[in-house]
Amino acid sequence: MLNLKMGGKAKQLLETSSLLFGRYGFNNVGVDTIVKESKVSKMTLYQYFESKEKLVEICLVVHKNQLIDKIEFILDRVENLSLVDKLKKIFYLHVDMQSSYHLIFKAIVEIKSTYPVAYDVVKKYRTWFINTIYQILSEHKKTVNYQEAHMFLFIIDGAMTQLLSPNHVDDRESLFDYYLLSVFALYNSN
Repeated sequence: MLNLKMGGKAKQLLETSSLLFGRYGFNNVGVDTIVKESKVSKMTLYQYFESKEKLVEICLVVHKNQLIDKIEFILDRVENLSLVDKLKKIFYLHVDMQSSYHLIFKAIVEIKSTYPVAYDVVKKYRTWFINTIYQILSEHKKTVNYQEAHMFLFIIDGAMTQLLSPNHVDDRESLFDYYLLSVFALYNSN
């Protein structure tokens, strides 16, 4: 079990690492860059994190937990939201270059073979997310299937891919509307 209630230098290392990984990629940022930008010694980094992989893993766990908390807030505490409004809030929570999902999305592409333990965090989040979307959908339609929940995640990933491309056009609303039109037209007819 990870102790995520860190303060001081450990928190500083996590925040700096997350920023650097998000900007330059997991494989392009080394420990030397992290300690230099964090203004801590390499020995201090290794006091808190036994390896770069452990640092990557904990960064991803922190981002995963932030996303889960925000989604649960949307689902549990934001009252009077329609299905479309819930999905739209969840979509925009993910499709943002400043969001916690940005780092998780980069990890999908970059760390599968280099940091398999950290990659497991990404897989677990995506499984939790698909199950959560499925549950939301099943509250509104009896014949929902997992393909519809997967499609929602694919639209998010497609929007992130578009945002990360050098010549991107920020057309997140059109992507979300496409998802609604293609998948949820059936929900309005019930």
